[in-house]
Order: sequence, then structure tokens, then C-alpha cells
Amino acid sequence: MAVVVIRLHTQTMGWRWERCKPHSGFRTGVFRALISADSSGVAPIVPSPWKDIHSYGKGGTLKGSTFSWLGLIPLLFMFLVTWPLVCSYIFLNLFFFFPCHYHTRQHQHYTYRSFRRQETALTTMEEINPLPANYHQALKLIDEAHAQDPRSVERESGSVPFELDYARHMTRWLALREPGASPVLQLACRAQHFRRWEIPRSSYPMTRPGYLTWRAKLKSQAAKQVAELLGDASIQPPLSQEEIDRVAALVRKEDLKTDSDTQVLEDVACLVFLDEQFDDFEKRPDIDEEKMVGILRKTWGKMSPSGHALALQMHLSERAKILIEKALGV
Repeated sequence: MAVVVIRLHTQTMGWRWERCKPHSGFRTGVFRALISADSSGVAPIVPSPWKDIHSYGKGGTLKGSTFSWLGLIPLLFMFLVTWPLVCSYIFLNLFFFFPCHYHTRQHQHYTYRSFRRQETALTTMEEINPLPANYHQALKLIDEAHAQDPRSVERESGSVPFELDYARHMTRWLALREPGASPVLQLACRAQHFRRWEIPRSSYPMTRPGYLTWRAKLKSQAAKQVAELLGDASIQPPLSQEEIDRVAALVRKEDLKTDSDTQVLEDVACLVFLDEQFDDFEKRPDIDEEKMVGILRKTWGKMSPSGHALALQMHLSERAKILIEKALGV
């Protein structure tokens, strides 16, 4: 069996592997590592454990080789230098880097998974707070109106009318923001953006005053149409006029600073914007970064501390996080 010879050349500082036939002075079938410094015939600078290493016989066999313990000193030195480094590397990876990385990833995954469990579990009004029969009938009428939206969005279940999809997200975030929401507040949240497609933004000037006029028109028309719908004869027992007026007032977002229900509704609308609409909105060609940061700053200013807490737990895109940090001056 051939013997493997490792030779270190001082000029090239490289390793060379050679194979030699077994010699009578070697144990057959045993591999030995030999280190020598070859400088074109000059005696080796680094002592080798094998003397006369350059004495090759016919066929590549080694002749007259005798062992010297002095040649093991470089090997021992290399071992003493590298072994602490290897041990330190293994120790740091096992007890510091890997545990930190593992726990960080686990925490991120757990937070995302827990949030999505809440997100998928609270998708219907009944799971938030059971509605009386007449309120449930009113909710169905609102959803039927949303289903008439000619626009649509693709979901796992297929194509869904845009406003119906938006209304479901409003209900889901209401469940997270206010699980014990009153039936009136639940209807008002579900009726947000009621038949909004009937008044497109393009029907008003593309200016700040035009935008404010458009928003005011949307709220007043939605409140009026929802009030008419809630007075439908199919709702039995019928809702009282006081209940209908209260839903309409919430849809108009009256008394935002003093009415707690209106503040909850505003929080929910802002959360839906951040969760579902922000990324698409930010990509619009007429929205630059400075304008988007301003919009986020105004959105944040409308929300309560409870709304802020939910927003910070939200699974946002990296771009959204960067812009929110800029908006908040973080």
C-alpha cells in the first residue's frame, strides 16, 4: 500500500502530495505524513521527522530514512496554535450564535403564526359578539349591497367584490380592537365605504380641496343610504329610529375626539389601510416617499393608543416598516 507524503515548500508555501511505494523501513499499509522544506537542493529549513527525505530509490522508494523527533516540533506548534481557535469557534457557535439566531427566528415565527391565527379565527360577525336576529338581517342586507361592487379582488376562495372584501376586513379588525363591540358599532363598521364605487375620485378636482369635498360627500351619502337600508321592512323586529340614527352618525364619523365608538371605528379603518391597502397605495405613481410619510403621519395621528398597539404588532412589509419609522421619527 502506498505511503502519502505531504511536502511543504518554503518558496511556494504550498502543499504537495506524493505517493511512494512501501519500503522495508515502513509499516506496510500505514499512511505517514512527512513535512519537509525543499529549496532546490538546499538542506530543509524546517526539520523533518524523516532524515534524508530527498533520497529516492528506483521506482520512487525511500532509502535510508531514519526518524527524528525534532521534526514533530512544528506539528506540535501548529496544533497548540490552532486548537484553541477551533475550540473557541465551536463554543461560540454552539452556545451563543446558534441559540440567539434560533430563539430570534422562533420568536418571529411564533408572533407571525399567533397573529395569523387571530386573523383567520375572527372573520365573521358572530365570532366577535353574537348579534340579535334583526341586526344579523341588517348585516346581510349590507353585504348584499357590497356584493354589487363591479370591482373585485382575488382571494384564496376566488374573486370577491372589492367592498365586500373590505367590509370583512373591517369586521376582523374590529374583533381585535374591540371584541365586545355593540351591535350598532358592528353594523357601522360593516357599512364603511358603503356603495363608494358610485362616487369615483375622478368626479372631483384632483386637488386638496377637491379631495376633502369628495370625502365629505362619500360620508354623507353612505350614511344616508345605510339609514334607508336599515329601515327596510324585511328587518324584523325593525330597528328603532334611534338605532338607525346612531349607525348613520358613526358612518359619518361624528365627534371623533369625544365619542369612543367613533374612535374605535377610526382605529379599525386605519388598521385595515395599513394591513391591506398600504403596499398598493404606496406603489401609485402619484405618491412619492415624502407624500407617503406625510399620509402615514396623519393616519397615526388619528389613532388611539390601543390602535397604535395593534398597528405595531402587525405583520408589515419591510418597506412599510421603514416608512412608518420615518413618519414617527424613530
